[in-house]
Amino acid sequence: VMSDPELMQEVFARYASAVDALVLAWWTGEGDEGWSRTLLEPFAVAAAASDVPFVVSPIEATSVGSWVEPWRDRGLVFTRGVASFYRAAAALDRFMARPVRGVRPSVSPAADPLPELIETTVGRIASFASSMEALRAAGIAVAPYVVLEDGRDDDPAIVGLGDRLVVKLADVPHRTELGAVRLGVAPAAVAEVVRELRAIAAEHGVPGTVAVQAMVRGFGEAFGGLQCRTDLGPVVLFGLGGVLVEVARQVGGRFLPLDDDAAGSLATEVAGPEVFARLRGQEPWPTAAVADVLLGLDRLWQAHGGWLDSVDVNPLIVTDSGLLAVDALLVARSES
Repeated sequence: VMSDPELMQEVFARYASAVDALVLAWWTGEGDEGWSRTLLEPFAVAAAASDVPFVVSPIEATSVGSWVEPWRDRGLVFTRGVASFYRAAAALDRFMARPVRGVRPSVSPAADPLPELIETTVGRIASFASSMEALRAAGIAVAPYVVLEDGRDDDPAIVGLGDRLVVKLADVPHRTELGAVRLGVAPAAVAEVVRELRAIAAEHGVPGTVAVQAMVRGFGEAFGGLQCRTDLGPVVLFGLGGVLVEVARQVGGRFLPLDDDAAGSLATEVAGPEVFARLRGQEPWPTAAVADVLLGLDRLWQAHGGWLDSVDVNPLIVTDSGLLAVDALLVARSES
Protein backbone atom coordinates (compact mmCIF):
# COMPACT_ATOMS: atom_id res chain seq x y z
CA VAL A 1 0.00 0.00 0.00
CA MET A 2 2.76 2.45 0.94
CA SER A 3 4.37 2.05 -2.47
CA ASP A 4 1.26 3.44 -4.20
CA PRO A 5 1.12 7.24 -3.63
CA GLU A 6 -2.36 7.60 -5.12
CA LEU A 7 -3.74 4.88 -2.88
CA MET A 8 -2.10 6.44 0.20
CA GLN A 9 -3.55 9.82 -0.76
CA GLU A 10 -7.00 8.24 -0.92
CA VAL A 11 -6.51 6.56 2.47
CA PHE A 12 -5.51 9.88 4.06
CA ALA A 13 -8.37 11.77 2.40
CA ARG A 14 -10.98 9.25 3.57
CA TYR A 15 -9.73 9.38 7.16
CA ALA A 16 -9.62 13.19 7.06
CA SER A 17 -13.30 13.26 6.04
CA ALA A 18 -14.23 11.42 9.25
CA VAL A 19 -11.97 12.90 11.96
CA ASP A 20 -11.15 16.29 13.50
CA ALA A 21 -7.39 15.91 13.02
CA LEU A 22 -5.19 13.37 11.27
CA VAL A 23 -1.86 12.41 12.89
CA LEU A 24 0.75 10.51 10.90
CA ALA A 25 3.22 8.77 13.24
CA TRP A 26 6.32 9.04 11.08
CA TRP A 27 10.04 9.84 11.13
CA THR A 28 11.00 13.53 11.08
CA GLY A 29 14.58 13.65 12.38
CA GLU A 30 17.69 14.93 10.64
CA GLY A 31 18.65 12.45 7.93
CA ASP A 32 15.13 11.08 7.50
CA GLU A 33 14.16 13.39 4.65
CA GLY A 34 14.83 11.07 1.71
CA TRP A 35 12.63 8.14 2.60
CA SER A 36 10.17 10.06 4.79
CA ARG A 37 8.74 11.70 1.68
CA THR A 38 7.28 8.30 0.73
CA LEU A 39 4.31 9.14 2.95
CA LEU A 40 4.76 12.89 3.34
CA GLU A 41 4.07 13.58 -0.33
CA PRO A 42 0.61 11.92 -0.45
CA PHE A 43 -0.09 13.26 3.07
CA ALA A 44 0.59 16.83 1.91
CA VAL A 45 -1.52 16.38 -1.23
CA ALA A 46 -4.43 15.14 0.88
CA ALA A 47 -3.92 18.01 3.34
CA ALA A 48 -4.28 20.58 0.58
CA ALA A 49 -7.80 19.31 -0.12
CA SER A 50 -8.90 19.08 3.52
CA ASP A 51 -9.94 21.56 6.19
CA VAL A 52 -8.72 19.53 9.22
CA PRO A 53 -5.17 19.64 10.64
CA PHE A 54 -2.69 17.15 9.16
CA VAL A 55 -0.05 16.48 11.82
CA VAL A 56 3.25 14.60 11.43
CA SER A 57 4.97 13.36 14.57
CA PRO A 58 7.37 10.64 15.65
CA ILE A 59 5.84 8.40 18.31
CA GLU A 60 8.56 9.18 20.84
CA ALA A 61 9.58 12.69 21.90
CA THR A 62 12.42 13.30 19.45
CA SER A 63 13.64 16.31 17.51
CA VAL A 64 12.26 17.56 14.21
CA GLY A 65 14.73 18.08 11.36
CA SER A 66 15.28 21.44 9.71
CA TRP A 67 14.30 19.90 6.36
CA VAL A 68 10.58 19.93 7.30
CA GLU A 69 10.16 23.67 6.61
CA PRO A 70 8.98 23.25 2.98
CA TRP A 71 6.44 20.70 4.19
CA ARG A 72 5.11 23.20 6.75
CA ASP A 73 4.58 25.62 3.86
CA ARG A 74 2.41 22.93 2.26
CA GLY A 75 0.12 22.83 5.29
CA LEU A 76 1.58 20.04 7.43
CA VAL A 77 2.01 20.50 11.19
CA PHE A 78 5.00 18.88 12.94
CA THR A 79 5.22 18.02 16.65
CA ARG A 80 7.89 16.37 18.80
CA GLY A 81 6.14 13.20 19.85
CA VAL A 82 2.54 12.00 19.91
CA ALA A 83 2.17 12.89 23.59
CA SER A 84 3.30 16.42 22.75
CA PHE A 85 0.61 16.64 20.08
CA TYR A 86 -2.11 15.52 22.49
CA ARG A 87 -1.01 18.09 25.09
CA ALA A 88 -1.05 20.83 22.46
CA ALA A 89 -4.42 19.73 21.11
CA ALA A 90 -5.93 19.61 24.61
CA ALA A 91 -4.59 23.09 25.41
CA LEU A 92 -5.95 24.47 22.15
CA ASP A 93 -9.32 22.81 22.82
CA ARG A 94 -9.52 24.42 26.27
CA PHE A 95 -8.52 27.79 24.83
CA MET A 96 -11.09 27.69 22.03
CA ALA A 97 -13.85 26.65 24.45
CA ARG A 98 -13.47 29.84 26.48
CA PRO A 99 -15.93 32.71 26.01
CA VAL A 100 -14.67 35.22 23.46
CA ARG A 101 -13.90 38.62 24.96
CA GLY A 102 -14.26 41.03 22.09
CA VAL A 103 -12.52 40.62 18.75
CA ARG A 104 -8.80 40.00 18.43
CA PRO A 105 -7.21 42.91 16.58
CA SER A 106 -5.67 42.12 13.22
CA VAL A 107 -2.04 43.24 13.28
CA SER A 108 0.89 42.26 11.11
CA PRO A 109 4.42 42.70 12.44
CA ALA A 110 6.41 45.52 10.93
CA ALA A 111 8.95 44.74 8.22
CA ASP A 112 11.67 46.56 10.14
CA PRO A 113 15.37 46.33 9.23
CA LEU A 114 17.36 43.60 10.97
CA PRO A 115 19.79 44.62 13.70
CA GLU A 116 23.37 43.43 13.48
CA LEU A 117 23.20 39.70 14.17
CA ILE A 118 25.72 37.31 15.71
CA GLU A 119 26.19 33.72 14.53
CA THR A 120 25.87 31.29 17.46
CA THR A 121 25.08 27.66 18.18
CA VAL A 122 21.34 28.48 18.39
CA GLY A 123 21.26 30.54 15.21
CA ARG A 124 21.69 34.25 14.58
CA ILE A 125 20.96 36.37 17.63
CA ALA A 126 20.76 40.08 18.36
CA SER A 127 23.47 41.43 20.63
CA PHE A 128 22.80 41.79 24.35
CA ALA A 129 22.75 45.59 24.08
CA SER A 130 20.36 45.72 21.11
CA SER A 131 18.12 43.08 22.73
CA MET A 132 17.83 45.03 25.95
CA GLU A 133 17.20 48.27 24.08
CA ALA A 134 14.47 46.54 22.04
CA LEU A 135 12.79 45.52 25.30
CA ARG A 136 13.11 49.04 26.67
CA ALA A 137 11.62 50.53 23.50
CA ALA A 138 8.67 48.11 23.85
CA GLY A 139 7.98 49.44 27.35
CA ILE A 140 9.59 46.61 29.36
CA ALA A 141 11.83 47.82 32.18
CA VAL A 142 15.38 46.42 32.09
CA ALA A 143 18.06 46.17 34.77
CA PRO A 144 20.73 48.90 34.42
CA TYR A 145 23.80 47.68 32.55
CA VAL A 146 27.09 48.67 30.96
CA VAL A 147 28.57 46.84 27.96
CA LEU A 148 32.36 46.50 27.68
CA GLU A 149 33.51 45.85 24.13
CA ASP A 150 36.71 43.96 23.40
CA GLY A 151 39.71 45.98 24.54
CA ARG A 152 37.90 47.63 27.46
CA ASP A 153 37.75 46.18 30.95
CA ASP A 154 36.30 49.14 32.86
CA ASP A 155 33.89 52.06 32.46
CA PRO A 156 33.18 55.06 34.73
CA ALA A 157 29.45 54.27 34.60
CA ILE A 158 29.98 50.98 36.45
CA VAL A 159 30.19 52.72 39.83
CA GLY A 160 26.60 53.85 39.36
CA LEU A 161 25.33 50.26 39.16
CA GLY A 162 25.76 49.54 42.87
CA ASP A 163 28.08 47.62 45.19
CA ARG A 164 27.15 44.10 44.01
CA LEU A 165 27.24 43.40 40.30
CA VAL A 166 26.60 40.67 37.76
CA VAL A 167 29.36 40.29 35.17
CA LYS A 168 28.80 37.96 32.20
CA LEU A 169 29.71 37.34 28.58
CA ALA A 170 27.15 39.42 26.74
CA ASP A 171 26.64 37.99 23.27
CA VAL A 172 26.52 34.27 24.08
CA PRO A 173 23.43 32.03 24.44
CA HIS A 174 23.43 29.60 27.39
CA ARG A 175 26.38 31.38 28.96
CA THR A 176 25.95 29.56 32.26
CA GLU A 177 26.97 26.33 30.50
CA LEU A 178 30.32 27.97 29.75
CA GLY A 179 30.74 29.16 33.34
CA ALA A 180 30.62 32.69 31.97
CA VAL A 181 28.54 34.42 34.67
CA ARG A 182 29.84 35.94 37.92
CA LEU A 183 27.52 37.14 40.69
CA GLY A 184 28.10 39.55 43.57
CA VAL A 185 31.16 41.16 41.99
CA ALA A 186 32.48 44.31 43.66
CA PRO A 187 33.09 47.27 41.30
CA ALA A 188 36.83 47.18 42.09
CA ALA A 189 37.03 43.56 40.90
CA VAL A 190 35.26 44.06 37.58
CA ALA A 191 38.40 44.42 35.44
CA GLU A 192 39.89 41.17 36.76
CA VAL A 193 36.62 39.28 36.22
CA VAL A 194 36.33 40.69 32.69
CA ARG A 195 39.76 39.28 31.84
CA GLU A 196 38.71 35.86 33.21
CA LEU A 197 35.56 35.87 31.10
CA ARG A 198 37.44 36.88 27.97
CA ALA A 199 39.78 33.95 28.49
CA ILE A 200 36.69 31.68 28.51
CA ALA A 201 35.42 33.41 25.36
CA ALA A 202 38.73 32.84 23.58
CA GLU A 203 38.77 29.18 24.62
CA HIS A 204 35.30 28.57 23.16
CA GLY A 205 35.57 30.89 20.16
CA VAL A 206 32.71 33.20 21.17
CA PRO A 207 32.54 37.02 21.32
CA GLY A 208 34.41 38.63 24.20
CA THR A 209 31.92 41.43 24.80
CA VAL A 210 31.05 41.62 28.51
CA ALA A 211 27.92 42.95 30.20
CA VAL A 212 28.02 44.41 33.71
CA GLN A 213 24.68 44.73 35.49
CA ALA A 214 23.29 45.77 38.83
CA MET A 215 22.19 42.81 40.96
CA VAL A 216 18.43 43.24 41.23
CA ARG A 217 16.69 42.32 44.46
CA GLY A 218 13.18 40.97 44.16
CA PHE A 219 10.74 38.49 45.64
CA GLY A 220 10.11 36.34 42.59
CA GLU A 221 11.28 35.33 39.12
CA ALA A 222 9.37 34.79 35.90
CA PHE A 223 10.13 34.18 32.28
CA GLY A 224 8.38 35.46 29.20
CA GLY A 225 8.85 35.02 25.52
CA LEU A 226 7.59 34.85 21.98
CA GLN A 227 7.36 32.03 19.49
CA CYS A 228 6.83 33.88 16.24
CA ARG A 229 6.49 30.88 13.90
CA THR A 230 4.33 28.14 15.36
CA ASP A 231 2.05 26.15 13.11
CA LEU A 232 -0.92 27.90 14.72
CA GLY A 233 0.51 31.42 14.50
CA PRO A 234 2.64 33.65 16.75
CA VAL A 235 2.19 33.21 20.50
CA VAL A 236 3.35 34.89 23.71
CA LEU A 237 4.39 32.69 26.65
CA PHE A 238 4.65 33.47 30.35
CA GLY A 239 5.56 31.35 33.36
CA LEU A 240 6.81 31.32 36.91
CA GLY A 241 10.57 31.02 37.18
CA GLY A 242 13.24 30.31 39.78
CA VAL A 243 12.29 27.93 42.57
CA LEU A 244 8.58 28.18 41.64
CA VAL A 245 8.98 26.36 38.31
CA GLU A 246 8.87 22.89 39.87
CA VAL A 247 6.52 23.87 42.70
CA ALA A 248 3.76 25.60 40.75
CA ARG A 249 4.30 24.33 37.17
CA GLN A 250 2.53 27.42 35.91
CA VAL A 251 3.13 28.30 32.25
CA GLY A 252 0.57 29.79 29.91
CA GLY A 253 0.29 31.41 26.51
CA ARG A 254 -1.93 33.40 24.18
CA PHE A 255 -2.09 34.00 20.47
CA LEU A 256 -0.78 37.31 19.16
CA PRO A 257 -1.76 40.05 18.86
CA LEU A 258 -2.82 40.64 22.46
CA ASP A 259 -5.47 42.96 23.79
CA ASP A 260 -5.88 44.14 27.39
CA ASP A 261 -8.32 41.34 28.25
CA ALA A 262 -6.03 38.59 26.92
CA ALA A 263 -3.00 40.00 28.73
CA GLY A 264 -4.95 40.34 31.98
CA SER A 265 -6.39 36.83 31.81
CA LEU A 266 -2.95 35.28 31.13
CA ALA A 267 -1.43 37.23 34.02
CA THR A 268 -4.17 36.00 36.37
CA GLU A 269 -3.99 32.43 35.07
CA VAL A 270 -0.23 32.13 35.72
CA ALA A 271 0.41 34.50 38.61
CA GLY A 272 -2.97 35.42 40.06
CA PRO A 273 -4.16 35.32 43.69
CA GLU A 274 -5.51 31.76 43.37
CA VAL A 275 -2.10 30.50 42.25
CA PHE A 276 -0.23 32.09 45.13
CA ALA A 277 -2.82 31.00 47.66
CA ARG A 278 -1.46 27.48 47.06
CA LEU A 279 2.16 28.53 47.57
CA ARG A 280 2.89 29.00 51.25
CA GLY A 281 5.22 31.81 52.18
CA GLN A 282 5.17 33.36 48.69
CA GLU A 283 4.28 37.00 48.30
CA PRO A 284 1.54 37.57 45.67
CA TRP A 285 2.65 39.17 42.43
CA PRO A 286 1.18 42.39 40.99
CA THR A 287 -0.84 40.96 38.09
CA ALA A 288 -1.29 44.40 36.54
CA ALA A 289 2.51 44.66 36.22
CA VAL A 290 2.63 41.18 34.69
CA ALA A 291 -0.01 42.19 32.14
CA ASP A 292 2.05 45.29 31.28
CA VAL A 293 5.05 43.06 30.46
CA LEU A 294 2.87 40.83 28.28
CA LEU A 295 1.61 43.83 26.36
CA GLY A 296 5.24 44.94 26.04
CA LEU A 297 6.09 41.59 24.46
CA ASP A 298 3.22 42.14 22.04
CA ARG A 299 4.68 45.53 21.12
CA LEU A 300 8.08 43.87 20.67
CA TRP A 301 6.51 41.38 18.24
CA GLN A 302 4.70 44.14 16.34
CA ALA A 303 7.96 46.06 15.97
CA HIS A 304 10.33 43.17 15.19
CA GLY A 305 8.20 40.15 14.21
CA GLY A 306 9.26 40.59 10.60
CA TRP A 307 12.67 39.06 11.37
CA LEU A 308 12.20 37.32 14.74
CA ASP A 309 11.90 33.58 15.23
CA SER A 310 11.78 33.56 19.04
CA VAL A 311 12.33 35.71 22.12
CA ASP A 312 13.32 34.47 25.57
CA VAL A 313 13.25 37.03 28.40
CA ASN A 314 14.65 35.16 31.37
CA PRO A 315 14.72 36.02 34.15
CA LEU A 316 12.16 38.69 34.83
CA ILE A 317 12.70 39.82 38.43
CA VAL A 318 9.51 40.67 40.34
CA THR A 319 10.04 43.77 42.49
CA ASP A 320 7.80 46.11 44.47
CA SER A 321 7.78 48.51 41.53
CA GLY A 322 7.08 45.94 38.81
CA LEU A 323 8.94 43.38 36.69
CA LEU A 324 12.49 44.01 35.55
CA ALA A 325 14.15 42.15 32.64
CA VAL A 326 17.68 40.97 33.39
CA ASP A 327 18.44 39.10 30.19
CA ALA A 328 16.95 38.45 26.76
CA LEU A 329 17.71 36.23 23.79
CA LEU A 330 16.32 37.38 20.43
CA VAL A 331 16.80 34.77 17.69
CA ALA A 332 16.33 35.63 14.01
CA ARG A 333 14.46 33.52 11.50
CA SER A 334 16.76 31.29 9.52
CA GLU A 335 15.65 32.70 6.16
CA SER A 336 15.87 36.37 7.25
